[in-house]
Amino acid sequence: MCRRVLGVLGLLLVAAGPAAENAMAGESALIVPQSIKGTGEYSNSPSLIIDGQRPAEETAWNDDACVYWEKPQARFVITLDGVYQITGLAIQADNNDDYVLETSTDGKSFSPLLVVLGDWGGVFSGMQSLSTLPGDPHFVPEMAFKSASAKYVRLSARNGDEAYSVSELTLYGNKVLSDSVSPPVVTGGDATTAQVQTVLLKAKSVKGAGEFSHAAKLLIDQKMPKQETEYDNKSCVYWSDPETAFIIDLGEAFWISGLTIQVDNNDDYVIQVSLDGKVFKPLLTVRGEWGEVVDGMETLSTLAKDPQYLPQMAVKPAQARYVKLIAKGGDEAYSASELLLYGSKTAPVVMASPSQPAGGAVPPPENVPAVTAGADGDLESVFNAIDTNKDGRVSKEEYAAIWKDKVDVDKNFAFFDKDASGFIEKAEFLSLRDGLKEGAGQDQSGQNAEGEEQSSHLDPILVQKAIDALPKWAQINELAEAGKYAELDAIVKSLGFENWLVLNFYFNMVWTVSQAAENPGIKDMFTPTLGQEAVEVILRPENLAKIKANAPTSSSR
Repeated sequence: MCRRVLGVLGLLLVAAGPAAENAMAGESALIVPQSIKGTGEYSNSPSLIIDGQRPAEETAWNDDACVYWEKPQARFVITLDGVYQITGLAIQADNNDDYVLETSTDGKSFSPLLVVLGDWGGVFSGMQSLSTLPGDPHFVPEMAFKSASAKYVRLSARNGDEAYSVSELTLYGNKVLSDSVSPPVVTGGDATTAQVQTVLLKAKSVKGAGEFSHAAKLLIDQKMPKQETEYDNKSCVYWSDPETAFIIDLGEAFWISGLTIQVDNNDDYVIQVSLDGKVFKPLLTVRGEWGEVVDGMETLSTLAKDPQYLPQMAVKPAQARYVKLIAKGGDEAYSASELLLYGSKTAPVVMASPSQPAGGAVPPPENVPAVTAGADGDLESVFNAIDTNKDGRVSKEEYAAIWKDKVDVDKNFAFFDKDASGFIEKAEFLSLRDGLKEGAGQDQSGQNAEGEEQSSHLDPILVQKAIDALPKWAQINELAEAGKYAELDAIVKSLGFENWLVLNFYFNMVWTVSQAAENPGIKDMFTPTLGQEAVEVILRPENLAKIKANAPTSSSR
């Protein structure tokens, strides 16, 4: 909760009452929230955040007047009594963390408003007040943001020392609509927002194939036992064979855009969709490490308003009549009690993502861009997902969002930013992919010399060879820079690669994936592009240890 403040003059911090705040807000009035709800693990009542009272500056982060938490999954959603145009705010929060504010008119689809950065303000330790209002003693010019319409305001935290705390969030603005709000909205897709009028889809039937216990119809009865219920409870369907599968029939085709599922907490559950019941395509893999339940059944949802909402579960809307559920990994004691599907008869309308807010780009919570690669598994999908503000280039802040350790950003960003412009252009990012195609005799259409379509997935065998060859990475690059191609070619071929270009591509893909290995959503991010088997090879503990032991310097990359 303490941080070093360099070159920052101490601010005169004076607590201002509500009357002064209204005066400073000018034509915008103080908004009185209707309610607040918290999800995840936290201490003290969320109502403290909207009670209009804040403790003295530098109060301890875990004071009784504060709501505090340690896991970034915690969320707090403030509900207003109608739709307001939010024009200003003041917040008192722990001094060295980042606090993310988002707005919504429907409580489901949230757009970024502001990131309050941990290095703003001048408090050395404890709680500090920050404000967008010029007349406020705690005014911070960097907090300026573009006004936004909202009935709901969501607060979360990230980075810092993971000891988060907020005592007060005050909002200012003008009411623009009554308490009626727009239709439900579901978020999903390839770094875009898919907006549809969505409803809970009632399944017509479900059939199970393979060995399992209890009736398969429990999966669609719209009933769930309590969290942490034993996996073999009478309300659950449980099994041990990964070949066991359940197929839900919706009766007709719908555009599926969201889901809620309750499953055993430590296995992976694969959800696939189909129009004809024969050919199935992946929709989502629910990972065993998601969520917070230690043992037993756990509910997870793509719906932002659901208390069990998980941002990394965002799905790309898909048209389907049939939905298949299978399980893999974990302890092979699989169980599911319910799979609720949401969607519509009409196709979703794809809209551009919101512009970048003040305070830096806001990636989806968990610091992982929501990624759904295109059908061709192209790296362009990864670039589009990381480019959160859709300006056609990746800033250092956007690039940093996918890394757990920010030190790695400084080491790696320059590799892609070949022209040292401060941004990674799409051409720079895709140059590795195009180089690999060239080295493999593939043209830019994605076909080889014989006209056969090729996959951009990495060869798992070559991935392992590249990892084993890492100790020679620096030497290989030095030979390439020195123009000693004969010597270089001999080493590359001895390592099992056709040419240096292909080996260098594998080196960089191995390094890139490994540096994000601790990020819980990184496997889902790279698998569509690089291939599941290749990613799993990189993420093996013994291989991660090899990669770390042979970490290249910036010059060797």
